[in-house]
Amino acid sequence: MSKEDGVDICAVRDRGMLEASDDEVLDRAFEEDRILVTANVCDFEKLAHARELHAGIVLLEQGVGTVVTGTPSRRRQRQRRS
Repeated sequence: MSKEDGVDICAVRDRGMLEASDDEVLDRAFEEDRILVTANVCDFEKLAHARELHAGIVLLEQGVGTVVTGTPSRRRQRQRRS
């Protein structure tokens, strides 16, 4: 996927947030109604479960992607093997 494919994506560096905390990154994604994609599974999994609402977080592990969506009471998790 890329901007050339017509997908509205941006990177943390595109927003000048390379030094931002994980909370700040998630806040920005929430403000922009973006789904966050990260390989920082340990930290963002905790943040996802602590939030009442977010557009979604895709947690990437080697060979596995976990999609976390919805609010804590309605959250679904799916795993896909690469």
